[in-house]
Amino acid sequence: FYDLVKNFLCLGDREIQIMKIISKKEMSVEEISNKTKLSRSSVQRYIKSLVGMQLVDRRAITQGKGRKYVYKLKPVSEIKKMLRSLIRSWYKEMMKVLE
Repeated sequence: FYDLVKNFLCLGDREIQIMKIISKKEMSVEEISNKTKLSRSSVQRYIKSLVGMQLVDRRAITQGKGRKYVYKLKPVSEIKKMLRSLIRSWYKEMMKVLE
């Protein structure tokens, strides 16, 4: 599954590493950073990309007077559905090119 996601969506090893980590439980940027040994800014950049690709959900948690965000991988079934749709679209376009 992760190889297909990586190759079809042109993701790097770090994005896949983060996806695997947050597939198990919700985590903050700080927790992901600690687990991966990546800088917070790197994790934020990767997470922003994954959220933008609709692979990861973000949820706000109130903490004292502020709030923090936690991230969790979308259900694999949703990601597979999205990939099937993207692959169908890609296939149709490729067939037009080859006609």
